Amino acid sequence: MMLKSQLLNLLMSRTLVGIQYSSDEDEDPIVVRDRKIRRVRGDRLAVGNAFFTALEFKEVVLDYALSKGQNVVQDRWEKNKIGFICGMGGKCEWRVYCSYDEQKQMFLVKTTYLWHNYIPNGKCKILKSLVIGRLFMDKLRLDEKFMHVAIQNHIKEQ
Repeated sequence: MMLKSQLLNLLMSRTLVGIQYSSDEDEDPIVVRDRKIRRVRGDRLAVGNAFFTALEFKEVVLDYALSKGQNVVQDRWEKNKIGFICGMGGKCEWRVYCSYDEQKQMFLVKTTYLWHNYIPNGKCKILKSLVIGRLFMDKLRLDEKFMHVAIQNHIKEQ
């Protein structure tokens, strides 16, 4: 009991030095978004993973395609179902399928086959101007001089 009160007095008598104020509002929103994606990355396309919306699932697949350099094509887009297959065609069986589960009231990954028969070629058919615009929307709002060449270089680096 004596030790606890001594420790409490010691902590109360000292001032904490060297801790700076930090807030996510001061950071670039794109960096914060990427950090959140990396934090929960793991194996996001495993069977049973849950997503609030189909758009959230689509962003995870897009992140997978960009990080691995794989060509992925969306083959199914319905109100309660969304699916992607390999964009190289041929005998590649890569696929991931997600549908809405009424019990959990979330989109769940139902089927995955995450092994490609092809070597990545760096092309991505789902990376279109609308998707690029959504990815760089915050960056473009903050920096009006962020040109298309800088966007291309940023995408190639990732």
